[in-house]
Amino acid sequence: MNETKAKIFSVMYDLMAEQGYEKTSTNQICELVGVKKPTLYYYFKTKEDLLIEFVKFYYCEAVNRDLLNYEITTKEQFKDYFYKLGTEIASADLKEKRILAEIRMLEHRIPSLKETTAKLLEQDSLKLIELGKSLGAINPSLNSYIVNILLGTVIEGIYSTILFYSDEVSTQELIQSWELFGELLLI
Repeated sequence: MNETKAKIFSVMYDLMAEQGYEKTSTNQICELVGVKKPTLYYYFKTKEDLLIEFVKFYYCEAVNRDLLNYEITTKEQFKDYFYKLGTEIASADLKEKRILAEIRMLEHRIPSLKETTAKLLEQDSLKLIELGKSLGAINPSLNSYIVNILLGTVIEGIYSTILFYSDEVSTQELIQSWELFGELLLI
């Protein structure tokens, strides 16, 4: 990725975390990046296109960045990865929590965003489930699609708890909840 595009995504991240997508203008982005509008529109045809590409970048390269290069070849490594994944989700910083919440809210209003995130998340989680099954960490007789729905429901629940009940539920309690889910899912 070139430097200009990386700066655009960085500014988009900060602005969305501070004020949300709707209040973030292309003028603000251009001003903070130090480019003119034609440069922004060279990379992204519309503000929605920018959002879609930002989300692809965010989910594929920014989320769980410490875990992306984790090599998994054994059942124990898979379990370790699974628990670290839950810890990462539950321990997101405030900016990241706001970004995730904003993306989730926008999915209800922007069909192309919902389609994009669904494909990204389903693809990655199904790969993870199949890997777990092949290593003997997840019961191979379980339907991967159903396990994927369960996994997504638990993760969505953690995000909702972080967003709406952060004063009542600690990060440690969320991590413990993920660990309990892992004990129920993993063999």
